[in-house]
Amino acid sequence: MAIYSNRIVISISKTGVGPWLRITNSQNIPAQAGLQVMWQVPVSTLQTRFAQFNVNLNSNLSNMRFVYNGQFVPAWLESINNGTATIWIKMPVSIPANSSITLNLYANPGLNFDGIYWGEAPQLSTTYGQYDNGTSVFGFYENFAGTSLSSRWQELTSSGDTYTVNNGITFNNAGNGYYVSIGTNSAVSPSGMLEMNIVSGSSARPTIELATTDTQIRGGQPIYMYENGYGQSFGMYSGNMQFEILTTKYNAMNNGGPTYNSPLIEGIGWVATGSQILEIIPNYNYTNIRTVSETNSSVSLSTPLYIMIGQAASGNNANTGNLTVQWLRTRAYPPNGVMPTVELM
Repeated sequence: MAIYSNRIVISISKTGVGPWLRITNSQNIPAQAGLQVMWQVPVSTLQTRFAQFNVNLNSNLSNMRFVYNGQFVPAWLESINNGTATIWIKMPVSIPANSSITLNLYANPGLNFDGIYWGEAPQLSTTYGQYDNGTSVFGFYENFAGTSLSSRWQELTSSGDTYTVNNGITFNNAGNGYYVSIGTNSAVSPSGMLEMNIVSGSSARPTIELATTDTQIRGGQPIYMYENGYGQSFGMYSGNMQFEILTTKYNAMNNGGPTYNSPLIEGIGWVATGSQILEIIPNYNYTNIRTVSETNSSVSLSTPLYIMIGQAASGNNANTGNLTVQWLRTRAYPPNGVMPTVELM
């Protein structure tokens, strides 16, 4: 094996180094190169499998790498919950329809997260964001590290409400009937899905938005379409796509329906004209995703798009709770909405 600085080229065989993964696209269209594929696996299962190759795998998986054709593949550890790791792997090549590719797994006692090919969500490191390689894996990524917004963002409506950046961003809403939000300074490729990680938000009303123009993220109320029985909404207005959910006790937007406790992931997808997706992933539980599909074709999808996130308040439903977001990402939409499967071999 040869390792050259941060650009890694390795020569290994399947046997004698570690297990391997078979990633299968079961759809009748190719899965594009660059697609982020999620893999959930018990840590103990991985450790047992590596032990068969006489390799010790750290409990936080820090000394592991993904390999394709002798080169490391970027991957990001989202979480380890109840002993199960959630990992996102960026596909190095396209996977043809109804076909598979094989990745090797490699581990070495001397390795650690490098923040380039193998990293972890910002809050998982002792120092916030120390090994976060989200920018290597996702299309647009932000972890709000430090104490100020990066130059990619601008403050939008606030009207006395405030936000604070301190290794994550907190929207402080005084409940005066206005939004407190931020938006990107320039348009970005939405890559299919836009998702943000909400770590706290008692009595909050988080909102996430995609817009075709800079002016659209600065104001204007979308035309809502409600999902019956659920406290969430969807709207299109002059190139504006907005999604709000209600957390904890505030669910008056739809006069009933469930509320959601943080932590959770809130997502929105503008896949094509007439094809929109909303998602709620409570407690990072991907087996319990709440999804809603919409077919509003009144506004044509154009890319790239502007991003807005924030804390909403309006009229009698004004919320006084704070909302904290740690990271935001865009990821590609899998073929026909079906994620390729990952099998440990």
